[in-house]
Amino acid sequence: MDVSNPQDGNQDDVRTTVVTDTGIAAGTLLANRFLIEGALGEGGQAQVYRAHDQVTDKIIAIKVLARRSELSEGAIQRLRDELLAARQISDPTIIRVHEFYRDDAYVFYTMDCIEGTTLSTRLQKPITLAEADRWIQQLIQGVRACHRGQVIHGDIKPANLLINEKHDLIVADFGISAAQGTQFSGTSGTDGYRAPELDAGETATSAIDIYALGRVVERLISAVKGRDLRSVLWRSRWRQLARKMRHADPNARISLSALSRYTSAQPIRPSVMFGGLIVMLLSLTFIYQFYQDRSGAAPAPIVESGEAPARIAFVRGEGSSELQQILQMLTLTYTAEPDFSVIPSGRVDELLSQLGLNPFQQERDRQRLATLLNVSTLVFLESPSGTDTSAPYIQVYLSHFPDNRIHGVEAFALTEGPLPVFQVIRGHLDEQLGRQVQEVTSTPLSPELTALILRIQEASDATLQSLIEEYRDQYQQAPAFWYALADWAYWQDNDAATREYLAQLFATQEQHSASYWVLQGQVLEAELNGDLESAAVALDRLLREFPERPDLLEHRAQIAQQLDDIALAERLLERALAIDPNSGYRWFELGRLRINQGDIQSAIHHELAQGLIRFRQQEDLAGQGTILNAFGVAYLRMGNLERSRDYFEEALAVREQANDLSGQAVTLGNLANVLSIMQEYDEADAQLSRAADIFAQMNDHRGMAQVMNDRGYVAEEQGLYEAALRYFRDALDLRMRYGSTSEQAESISNVAFVYFLSGDFSQADIFLRQAYTLFERIGHQNGMLRTELQLANLHLHRGEYQIATRILARVSGEVGDHRPIEQAFLNFVLSHRNFGLGNMDTARTNIAAAIAQATTIQDYRAMIENALWQYEMCFWLADRDCLEREYMVLMDQQDGFTREQAVVFAWLNWSYHFLQEQRTSTEGIEELLQAVNEVNLPLHTELKIRLSLWEFVPDYLDDDEKRTLRARIRSSYYKEYLHVHYLMARDQLEAPSNLASLLARHPDHWRNHVFIVASDASEEVIGNAQQQWLNSLSREQAQRYQCWFLMECAREQ
Repeated sequence: MDVSNPQDGNQDDVRTTVVTDTGIAAGTLLANRFLIEGALGEGGQAQVYRAHDQVTDKIIAIKVLARRSELSEGAIQRLRDELLAARQISDPTIIRVHEFYRDDAYVFYTMDCIEGTTLSTRLQKPITLAEADRWIQQLIQGVRACHRGQVIHGDIKPANLLINEKHDLIVADFGISAAQGTQFSGTSGTDGYRAPELDAGETATSAIDIYALGRVVERLISAVKGRDLRSVLWRSRWRQLARKMRHADPNARISLSALSRYTSAQPIRPSVMFGGLIVMLLSLTFIYQFYQDRSGAAPAPIVESGEAPARIAFVRGEGSSELQQILQMLTLTYTAEPDFSVIPSGRVDELLSQLGLNPFQQERDRQRLATLLNVSTLVFLESPSGTDTSAPYIQVYLSHFPDNRIHGVEAFALTEGPLPVFQVIRGHLDEQLGRQVQEVTSTPLSPELTALILRIQEASDATLQSLIEEYRDQYQQAPAFWYALADWAYWQDNDAATREYLAQLFATQEQHSASYWVLQGQVLEAELNGDLESAAVALDRLLREFPERPDLLEHRAQIAQQLDDIALAERLLERALAIDPNSGYRWFELGRLRINQGDIQSAIHHELAQGLIRFRQQEDLAGQGTILNAFGVAYLRMGNLERSRDYFEEALAVREQANDLSGQAVTLGNLANVLSIMQEYDEADAQLSRAADIFAQMNDHRGMAQVMNDRGYVAEEQGLYEAALRYFRDALDLRMRYGSTSEQAESISNVAFVYFLSGDFSQADIFLRQAYTLFERIGHQNGMLRTELQLANLHLHRGEYQIATRILARVSGEVGDHRPIEQAFLNFVLSHRNFGLGNMDTARTNIAAAIAQATTIQDYRAMIENALWQYEMCFWLADRDCLEREYMVLMDQQDGFTREQAVVFAWLNWSYHFLQEQRTSTEGIEELLQAVNEVNLPLHTELKIRLSLWEFVPDYLDDDEKRTLRARIRSSYYKEYLHVHYLMARDQLEAPSNLASLLARHPDHWRNHVFIVASDASEEVIGNAQQQWLNSLSREQAQRYQCWFLMECAREQ
């Protein structure tokens, strides 16, 4: 395996630039048009110049490929063809190439002048995780754009990637780009980024760019230094993908389309978005994802509560580099001790910076810092300056809480260097902290080994090898030494070396002990193998030996979620928060889980409230925006639209104050969804326009896809199905180019649902199966189950009950208590299935369960949908008590009705009163028909209402109108098809024998006892069918049914 460690590719490829130094002076005029103003960039950009185009009066960039005398005509023509091919690429992440030129002196091309710097230069400074993730996404987008244009870039490297003033990454330098299949030389590309097949003289394919892409991803990963859980898991995901990109076999490298299945362009900070309004499936969605969903049961947890370790935090004042080194050594040493839980220094520094605390001088600040960190002891280290003594020293003291009393003040001279001082300080702290060493489970870290581990963490590849050679024999039996090496290799994406060092770790004399380093090695090995189950077991043991560490508990909770053990994830987060109650993001995570499980009241009044308090205490605006947005989603789920809107507007204001553009766009989308439900469609559109402007400013194609999705939801709410389909298809087009597999599956599901509402069952079926395939490919269990339920519902509408039953049986075996949303949807579909087959008691039991589940999870849209179906069943069964009861329930909920639900409710109310009055008055039918005509209803809902009105009031349509309605109904509309043929036969518009033949093909339809009357069946057959049905009803209900639907009213019902 190639384990070379590429730098940034600042040296030019020989084919990129034939000459090593063009030396074009400022003031030189090229092609009698372009006035050179100076050189741009460094290294790989040394042959690029800033120039003034005297024709267009614009500033452009010029890339000089060679001196004119050094290239043959054939070579010039080939370069021209390749550059013109690159010019055809149109994408925001690709630098725009203008024209190819050759004058008497040079061969060059012109392009946009990008104000900014190269990625190689930018990597000389620290970068954040969010920056790295953004640039990786944009680089993938750019390479995909090249390959769509049948262009191989050929020299992807940091020196050829530009970071503009908006902090967007732009792919530049097409000096050696080529059409697919061009023969690159073995020296094409740049060392460390050049694919191995080029060295073997093989024909170049797009795979060489994917290889280089993987190398750049590795450089970006290594530049993000954070070791918090989110950074660790983010790096873990990308390093696995980078390894797939740079597979030695070009045919085995991950494709760019496949790569998009795993990527997510969402912001790294967790947040929440409101999803679609399809049926009743409203839930929070992840903005970040650490692992792909996997099926399989979680291993039995062996985590047990132990005696809580002392929580300590090291607080560093101003001082020398030796002070920083000693603080790092102390942190490392006490982290490996089970008696202590050390707060990461980054969190301490962040609070000091955000809140402007000065705990060295202010007692109140010490108390506040200890409270926010929930620690029992603060350890202060500073190296005072400006003292009378010339000898540098470090002053150390402690403050225990809640007493907040300073003690253990000592000064340690630095004359002999940091290692001896560290050893003395550690002894002093052991005494002050009351450390009791009872059972030694691992070799204590010596000062020398502690310093060595810090050197390993910062080492380059060459430095590391020299460190191994120098210290291998001395520390052969030291687990910490081998773990530090394995950890270093892991983050360098060197799997072979990681496994080698882990093998050495597990071969030490402490291999079977409870050594912190051995246990961490077991976790690392499981992560290296992508084995979540083994990672869970390893973390359980680590937690048993080193209990009550919030970071380990949070890590274990994340794995529990991926293993579908939500209850365990909640318990682990609760334990982490009991230890460290001031972590706002852990409160958010637990609240998110509560909302997804339907425990919304708890999330609102406890978890989210606590998270907001913590973020406000810490003056963390980004965190406050996240929590306020989550409040909005929670109240939306509960149907409290006014409060939901208020929280979204408050979240928007906070995110604007924090300059959180991505967060603003997310909240604007959520706000638009609320406004659309409130039927404030123009205002919803205005919010989505604002979101679109932000995403466009950020060059965020996935964000634009989400806006298209939201526009589709708004159009769907209005019944504008053609517009909804257009928006959902536009979103799908963007996501097929830039989105992850789960996003693509979501858009495909949306398209399928609109086809279903429009009555195009064939297209709905095709798209649902495509969505299922994508969900299955990534192991997205919830997505698979929901798609299967939608397929089952589609089959029921087609009358394909056997297929639907098989699907429902399979889903029923997969849906557990931890999937309440899917459970509610399952019972909803089962109720329709059983009602259609005449199993009325079971159907009513199903819908009662669905209503109970929707109520438990406080999903008001599902509650209304289920209640309306319950009301409709009561009507068709002539159950007056049930009708009156459900009427009162729906009257209380009608403020939350959609336009469609309001029409359905009005239709059922009119029909009930019309039949109750024994069809003596059609008062109100014109208003009902006007509503049906004005509201764009789903096709099957519209047909159901029109056919029932035809049945109850035959004269409201003339014969031509009846035939026109009949022509709209396809044979695949099972229930409507049977109903219309009954009405046509009843009104003598078609032969009764046709109806008889149709009923014979569908003997299980529950209303056949009504439809058979219009067929050519004998009186005996008709009587037997009707009596069998009436026997299933109570005596009073049977009499009412005869009057309402069989036109046999013996007395007033």
